[in-house]
Amino acid sequence: MKLVEKIRQAQSSSDRDELTVVLNALLWGVARGVVPQQEVLDALVEAGLGNNEAATATLADVLWVISNQAERMRDQGNGKEWVNMCALVGEIHSRALVPPATLKSVLELEILHEAGISLEPTATIMKKVVRINTRNLYTQNKFNLLKEESEGFAKVLCLLHSDITCETLQASKQNLLSLIGTTCPFPTIAILTRVLF
Repeated sequence: MKLVEKIRQAQSSSDRDELTVVLNALLWGVARGVVPQQEVLDALVEAGLGNNEAATATLADVLWVISNQAERMRDQGNGKEWVNMCALVGEIHSRALVPPATLKSVLELEILHEAGISLEPTATIMKKVVRINTRNLYTQNKFNLLKEESEGFAKVLCLLHSDITCETLQASKQNLLSLIGTTCPFPTIAILTRVLF
């Protein structure tokens, strides 16, 4: 009962960091095998943590931090924390303490796969991620090029509508040719200016 009251008190506190500290201590205890997993899960459910959106977001953030630390420890040869974290994440998912969409957006692919939340192989998901990132990069580059072209075209129009005198003719011609050579959205303008000048 003490555990449930502590979670409820931290949850109702105006200081969100208090809940983070409590959850961090509890979940690290579970990961190290010091605190029984079942006891912590029952306390989280009884405290109504799954019904509070801010609390579920905090729980997901704490899971992310601890799972990253457990993964690092696993890579250094101590896999107990990693195994315990995978089991904990799987149980949190099965008890709906954190929405599946939140877990999938916050946690790494490897722990999602190990916990049984993501049934697709990690390699398949990574291929999709690479494809999405590549498409986003191409879209961004295309947008940037269009933006640069419209700016270049605006500069050409400003130059053509400015007062060109005999003294500034040669400088204006050079400026126009340099603008058209770098950014010209309409090839016919480039051809006409080459013919006219």
